[in-house]
Amino acid sequence: MPAHFPDWIDAFVDFTAGTGSPERLRLWAAISCVAGVLERKRWVFTAGSNLYPNLYVVFVAPPGVGKSKVLEIVRRFWSKIEGQKIAHASVTKASLIDELCDAERIVTVPTMVPPTYQFNSLKVLSSELGVLLPDYANEFMNTLTHLYDGDPYSERRRTSKLNIEIQRPQ
Repeated sequence: MPAHFPDWIDAFVDFTAGTGSPERLRLWAAISCVAGVLERKRWVFTAGSNLYPNLYVVFVAPPGVGKSKVLEIVRRFWSKIEGQKIAHASVTKASLIDELCDAERIVTVPTMVPPTYQFNSLKVLSSELGVLLPDYANEFMNTLTHLYDGDPYSERRRTSKLNIEIQRPQ
């Protein structure tokens, strides 16, 4: 899709019309796609702090309506943009944190001092919630809740001498 569309989200919804997916699902896929690309590179200052376009979107629909088809298009868009990190579809809490730790991004912003901005941004795209969360895992859900706010994340484990610190997760 060329970048000259006046409204990228509307263009995505039109572009994916042939998938058979409901329009509302395609709209949220487009919003998620944009939020994923923006990472922590754009924000709104509100309530005394930066608010980043961090979204957790879950498609709830019967089988066969095209959830996987439209999500595959989002995956292809993300895959074509240099530096975008996409997690495996099935992860444990530990492997998600490992992938997020490996998803370091350094962006140059000439107007900032210093002119580089470092953060960790990982996109998780799973066509089935049951694949991402096979059973209700309280620790995993609590970690996802913590990561959603974008505040520093750290964990330390005595047994494997694990010490992870992520200052700006997304």
